[in-house]
Amino acid sequence: MLSLSFRRFLYTIFVLGFLFSAPMLVFYTAGYRFHFPTQRFIKTGSISLSSLPRQAMVFLNEKKQGTTPILLDQLFSGSYKIRLEKPGYIPWEKWVSVKETSTTVLENINLFLEENPLLLSPLSQKTLINPSGKNFILILEQAAWIELWQSSFDQIEKKLLLRLPQSRSENLSFKWSALGTYLLIEDNQNEKTHWTVIDLEKNIQQKIEINQMSPVSVMWDPDLDDTLYVQFPSGLYVFSLSQQTQEKLSDKTIMGIARGNDLLFVENSISQETLFVQKKGKNGLEEIVRSLPKGNYTFLKAPMFFALLQDEDQEKIYLFETSRPNEPLLLSTHAREAFWNPQNPFELLYVNEFEIHVYNLSTHTNELITRVSQPIDSIAWHPRANIIFYEENGKIVALDRYQQIQSATIPMVEMENIQEFWLSVDGKKLYFIGSENRQASVFERRLQK
Repeated sequence: MLSLSFRRFLYTIFVLGFLFSAPMLVFYTAGYRFHFPTQRFIKTGSISLSSLPRQAMVFLNEKKQGTTPILLDQLFSGSYKIRLEKPGYIPWEKWVSVKETSTTVLENINLFLEENPLLLSPLSQKTLINPSGKNFILILEQAAWIELWQSSFDQIEKKLLLRLPQSRSENLSFKWSALGTYLLIEDNQNEKTHWTVIDLEKNIQQKIEINQMSPVSVMWDPDLDDTLYVQFPSGLYVFSLSQQTQEKLSDKTIMGIARGNDLLFVENSISQETLFVQKKGKNGLEEIVRSLPKGNYTFLKAPMFFALLQDEDQEKIYLFETSRPNEPLLLSTHAREAFWNPQNPFELLYVNEFEIHVYNLSTHTNELITRVSQPIDSIAWHPRANIIFYEENGKIVALDRYQQIQSATIPMVEMENIQEFWLSVDGKKLYFIGSENRQASVFERRLQK
C-alpha cells in the first residue's frame, strides 16, 4: 500500500501536469505553436497544393512531404521553397509566402511533360496559322498565280481554297475573323484594292463590294466571328456573312463597330485629334466620349461597356469606359499585342518590347509580370490555366501565375529563329514554326497527356 506522502506526491504531479497540458492543448487546437527563435507561441498558417496530373511528390524546403493533393499545415509565417516532381515531367518550383491564420492555395498546378519537340512538316512557303490552332493555310506562289491550301496537323491531304491569277504574295495581306472561321484577303495591285472573304468550313468565297464598288477599308468585329465592318465612300456598312445581309450604319466615311443598338466609331477632327464617338440608337444623337491623339486606330476585343483601341502606327493601346465620358483613361500605354484572359475576362495581358504586364479591370491594378533583356516577339494565354507563354530570342517560356506569389518560369522550347507559336484548344500541345539547319518547319511540343 502506497504511503500518504507518496500519494500526495502523485496527486501534485497530476495536478501540475493538468495545469500545464490544458493550456497547451487549447493553444494547439487554436493553431498556436511554440516558436523557439522568439521563445513565444505564434499562430501558424498552411499551404494547400494540388496538381495536374495528380500524385506529384511535394518537397518543402528540400524535405519530402507527400504527394498532391496535400495540405501542409503548422507552418510559421515566412517564405518556403516548394518543389513538385513527377517522373517524365519538368519539375515545378517557386518560393511561397505563408501568413499566420491563413492558407495559401495553389490549385491545379500544371506540370508539363519533359519532351523534345516533334517535327511535323517542313515549310517551303508562307504559312497562315488559324487563331483556333486547329489548322493552317499554305500560300504557294506559282509563275502566274497564287494558291491558298488549307491543311491541319492530323490531315495528310490539303484542300485548295483559292487561286488568285496574276498576283504576288507581297501584294496580299490576310486577316482572320475572331474565331478563325473566315479569312479576309486584301489584294493590292495596279493601284486598286480588292477584298475577298473565304468561309473555311464551307469553302465559299465572297467578294466584299456594293454595286461593284470596292471598299475603302474593312475591319472584323473583334467579338462576332461572322461580322465585317466595311467603309465605302458612301458610308459605313455592316456585313453578316452567316446571314448574307448588309446594313448601312452611317452616311459618314468612318470606321466603327455596332454594340446592341449603339454605334461606336472613330473620326478625325479639324484639331488633329481622333474622336471616339458613341451614337445611341439608329437615329440617336452622337456623343463624343473621348479625344485621342491622331492615329490609325483599330478596335480590339473588350468587355461590355468598355472600349479597347490600338493605334497600329504608334503601337499604343487605350482602354476606357464608353458610358463615362468624363472619367480618365483606364489604360494608355505602349503595347505590341493585347489579349484578355480566357480564365478571367477582366484581365488584360499586354506586351511592349521588353515587358509583360497584366491590367486588372476589376481592381484597376497594373501588374508587371516580367522584364527581359531581349525583345519579346509574341505572347499568349494558356486556354485553360493561369499561365502566360512568351517567345524571346529563340526561346518559348511559360510563366505560371499565382496571386501574391512570384511567377514560376518554366522553359519550354529553345530553337534557332522561332517565328511564331500557338497552343491547341485544350492547351495540351504547343505548336511553333522554327528553323533547324536553316529549314523552316512546323513543330509540336506536347505539354500534357
